[in-house]
Amino acid sequence: MPKQRHYRCKNKITGSLKDRSQHQSDVLSDTEPSSSTAADNTPSPTILARVLEIPGFYYDDEKKRYFKIAPNHSTGTCNYTKDALEKKKAEAQRLHDVSEFVSKKTVHCSSYGFKNKNIVQVLERMTLMGYQKHEIRLKLLQNTITRLKPLDSAIVFNADLYSHMQANIDNMLCMHKSDSDAELLCLWSLKDSCAQRIQIVQLCEGKRAADTGSLCLSACPVHRPLLPMTHKVTAMCWAPRSGWQRLVLYTTMGHVFRQESMAVIRCLSENDTEHNQEYCLGRKATWSCAWNPVHNQMSVGSERCALLLNTDRRTMFEYNTNNSDPLAVAFSKQTGMTLYAGLRRGGILMFDLRCRSTIPMLTLHHKSSVCSVQPVYNDIHLLAADFSGIVCLWDTRTNKVLVDYHGHVNKYTSLPIHIDDTETIVYGVGEDGYTRFWQCRDGKQLLTLPPPSQVSRETIPCVQLSTRWGGQDGNSGLVMGLNNRLHYYGSLSVYS
Repeated sequence: MPKQRHYRCKNKITGSLKDRSQHQSDVLSDTEPSSSTAADNTPSPTILARVLEIPGFYYDDEKKRYFKIAPNHSTGTCNYTKDALEKKKAEAQRLHDVSEFVSKKTVHCSSYGFKNKNIVQVLERMTLMGYQKHEIRLKLLQNTITRLKPLDSAIVFNADLYSHMQANIDNMLCMHKSDSDAELLCLWSLKDSCAQRIQIVQLCEGKRAADTGSLCLSACPVHRPLLPMTHKVTAMCWAPRSGWQRLVLYTTMGHVFRQESMAVIRCLSENDTEHNQEYCLGRKATWSCAWNPVHNQMSVGSERCALLLNTDRRTMFEYNTNNSDPLAVAFSKQTGMTLYAGLRRGGILMFDLRCRSTIPMLTLHHKSSVCSVQPVYNDIHLLAADFSGIVCLWDTRTNKVLVDYHGHVNKYTSLPIHIDDTETIVYGVGEDGYTRFWQCRDGKQLLTLPPPSQVSRETIPCVQLSTRWGGQDGNSGLVMGLNNRLHYYGSLSVYS
């Protein structure tokens, strides 16, 4: 009897679904005009509004029928899983946002109080209005951000000039700009290989034309690359020393068991091995790294502790992080005497490097894992972001949040948050691939930039913002690294 009851119940469910679909087809047939042609296959909004939403089923507008939503782990070529439908919806939204972003009219500079195209007249008028030099630069930077448009894109590694392994680039994982804004330190993954590629890309100001925007660049890979094959690069940053600017610090973990983690300093200049250093960290996982140019120190976020290594004395100290993994570490910019560590269990620890104690002197509490810490130059404010999408500016004197930056999307990915050189614009890429810009002081969102191509969790773009790309003042804009391409964004006309 139990089997028969189950069979009858199933017949009732399938029968109700058939009745609904039959009713839906009758409604569509009644509402569609009889003189429809093959070119007019798109249903009207009134027809789409009458499509019934059945839990667990998806209605395909092209095939005009319902499909059962399969689980994500289902085998075969099923196109109606939950993840596949979410990706399809996100891609449709991205295409819509890109078309709107390109066709959207930008705000003219007349809103800032000047309408002339002559830069001399603009500066004279703003000076008479009481603007200082730094205030004029901030106004122009905000105007550039609100007027960003895609200008150009270029392939970094051309298959005709490089070998198969060197040009077989998969995704860009990390990108840092140099202090002179003339070079980019990039990390790529390679297709069909466990190896990764660390390369410096030199940026030069390109030839400007009459219709050239605020950003004009040409990129070229320079110096010898690094191709770690037996270890996975977990973090990377610049490690400049006095007289040596092309030093790179990166941490690695073994691809298989019984391989020790490493902290490596390499000079990418040709025929220079004097400053190369390697530090064995044991069989512990490494999550992050940072360089202190003031005292030639480096910090590594290791498993359940934060390590401090002095490269001159070859000494190492271990700081207590309450048995939590430091997913992000950073040094104070002005004095270099404070170490910040963002923890997996939530919270930011501050260590005073002048004292011998390894216990933190201050704790800033977060509800979720902290994935990015970015100190401000005054050593008082700290920019932080966590896995719940919260981006905020802390005051380390009062242990309170000064500004919240809303709109950032993140669930479980370690994404960096950046601040420009003038410390007026906060920006970062979310898990959805969208780049968002905020004002640092009040948290006002200035712009949301959609990605130029389809993205996933493995292909999140890397971005850097500057007002002097290539070492040239005024060459301002955004550089976005995605796969094997660099995308350039700038304002088409700054004063019109």
